[in-house]
Amino acid sequence: MMNARDYHYFTSLEPFYDWEKQFIHVGCQAGDLNILDPNKKVTEAGLNDASIFIHEYIHYLQNFSTTWGCTIFADFTYALIKIGASSASNKQVLSLPIDETNLNNPLLVQGLQLRREVVKKVNLYNEFEIEDGHQIEYKLINNNRGYLTLTNGKITMPLSGKVIREHMAHLGAQTFLGKNDAEIHEYNRTFNVFSPNNNEFSSRAEYWIIYEYYYGFQIFTNLSRGIFSLMQKCLATNIPENYLKHFNDWVLAIRSKINEIDFNILVEKWASKSINKDIFSKDLHESKEHCKGILEKARAKMHENHLLEFAYNILSYILENIESTAGGLRLYNPTDDFSSMQYWNRKVDQYGSGIVKYSDATMIHGNANHCAKMEESFLFLISSSFVINKIIKNQKSYCPFLEEIPICVAEYKGEDGCYQNPFKMIKEFSHGKECVFANGVLLLGLQNRIN
Repeated sequence: MMNARDYHYFTSLEPFYDWEKQFIHVGCQAGDLNILDPNKKVTEAGLNDASIFIHEYIHYLQNFSTTWGCTIFADFTYALIKIGASSASNKQVLSLPIDETNLNNPLLVQGLQLRREVVKKVNLYNEFEIEDGHQIEYKLINNNRGYLTLTNGKITMPLSGKVIREHMAHLGAQTFLGKNDAEIHEYNRTFNVFSPNNNEFSSRAEYWIIYEYYYGFQIFTNLSRGIFSLMQKCLATNIPENYLKHFNDWVLAIRSKINEIDFNILVEKWASKSINKDIFSKDLHESKEHCKGILEKARAKMHENHLLEFAYNILSYILENIESTAGGLRLYNPTDDFSSMQYWNRKVDQYGSGIVKYSDATMIHGNANHCAKMEESFLFLISSSFVINKIIKNQKSYCPFLEEIPICVAEYKGEDGCYQNPFKMIKEFSHGKECVFANGVLLLGLQNRIN
């Protein structure tokens, strides 16, 4: 049977972006999303749907068009390559749950460990504390570390890469809706997800705590676009939280000299300092070289396995994007009109997307070249990631590709066990033709190896 976690994951109306699978779940019908047809008359519901897509699409570009994202995803892809390559020399049967101490396959262990390290890096400092106190003026604590931690007396949160990424996506969507700084503050204050039971600013602080901290200074204009730009520049480095900390240290040092200023001017002024230009350049170079190293490994043997071919396509796509955007610095400009539907339509056409699920369709977006070249590669990514997740989490049952992500067109679709035990079908059907789940198992060399 479908387990409760999977059911909630795929049928929830709440949209989400899964960075690991490059999978965007929007929660509306494809025809409702005006961003795909910028000439279509915009309704209130259409604007809301478009803002949801934009929020999730900004997350997608964070992975595929920034210095930070390149390093993360290159390592994640390399982990899948290692796991797949491990089957060539050792076909040890795996008993679930996996105990790595009992594995006699060093390459498989390396792949699983690298994947775990990537997930940990993505969620770095993602812990927070919820307090029962009354709201106080935002204040910094443990400022002597390599990252900032903010508290408002109700919730305390380290300002990690996750907080940076969520602020960028949230503010991008809010400015698309045309909200000014005060309106965004009011939205944050009254939105029931952030302020449940009328307890203001007490939940999901990763979306608002940096914004509200600087909003409380009461000396900044153009704050929403300025913070968006600041988050963008953080992700143009390999240690986003460190860049944010040094920016804040500088702002506090000059605060007494500021009466009122456009926040974006501060962001650009800090970024233009030679020390930061050097950081952008050095980190971009390191990220590119790291990606090129893995790319070359995939290129050398990609004729031997489709997994390496798909990995090569994805890594080439990442490398092309960070080179054209200078690690994300040129991905957005301060004067870009975020409220324009045509603007986001051009972004989607230029960079494309991974797999996008609507309530009535599942597809990939972008120009014809992107869709033709990348669709199979993203299918590899989503299928391989699901297979690894199920093995690591000891979930042998339930295939999501029949209904929840309806992209399976296998001839034996619906056969006994296909839906509820997809690993069993690998034994009954020696090929994975058109079966997305089976392809993931075969690409990773895990057929007949799951006990």
